[in-house]
Amino acid sequence: MPLRAKGTKLRLVRTLSILVLWLSLSGCANFVDYFSPATAQAILIGSEELPMGIELGAAAEATVFVARARSIDSFAANLIDDANLVQISSPAGAVDLANSGTGTYSLSAIDNAGLSYSAGLTYTLRVEEGGRVRTGSVVAPEAPNLGDSAEPIQHSAGSSLQFDLSGQGFDQYVAAVGLVDPSGDFILTYDNRPTTAQDYIDWLGPGGDPGVISIPGDAFPEASASYVVGVAGLAQADPGSFSKFNPAISNFVAGSLAGRLVLTTP
Repeated sequence: MPLRAKGTKLRLVRTLSILVLWLSLSGCANFVDYFSPATAQAILIGSEELPMGIELGAAAEATVFVARARSIDSFAANLIDDANLVQISSPAGAVDLANSGTGTYSLSAIDNAGLSYSAGLTYTLRVEEGGRVRTGSVVAPEAPNLGDSAEPIQHSAGSSLQFDLSGQGFDQYVAAVGLVDPSGDFILTYDNRPTTAQDYIDWLGPGGDPGVISIPGDAFPEASASYVVGVAGLAQADPGSFSKFNPAISNFVAGSLAGRLVLTTP
């Protein structure tokens, strides 16, 4: 029995050593964070000037979900609604997000002009909760190249529309489409941006080049009509940028919408 116990102990030490080595190579500054139940899912979206002066939302919007969860599957059911502070900062300044009381913290540039988006800046998420300060950061990417924004796209109503984001350095994307009616009103016809924690989890992929993306045909229901398409290529935070958050479950993505005018043919 003593020999068996000793062998078991040696195997345990070796396993822990391998785990520590793997975590250190993965880029995480503190491997203890992988055992933390504190998690966050955050998205920051900016918008460059879109065709016809139309805005698909505000010039910048941020949404953060904070939870105590041991897995992605349990995230949406364990949101924290009493964080003392949820803040996004950059060299341009810091802004506090509003607490909805449901575990969601959000802010729009419409409500606070201090929230802005500038490609190349590092944005840091800061959450003060339970007597601890937890952070994560991401470098904001440029808006994607969707082709010549001055040239309208001629497109058949009811048909899907593709854009090639290959090789542009993105991990994920969001897209929105709006119909510009004859009176000048703007009617959203498609939006895949997540709005709830469960939406976010369902939408979030493992990351990697999104390649050729497809806007569904029902985003363009009317012939002889004008639409504005906005697409943002998103960059994900490096797991090593998280402190006191579990980097295996947490995520922070940022990106800026680029736009194209789409004219559907008769």
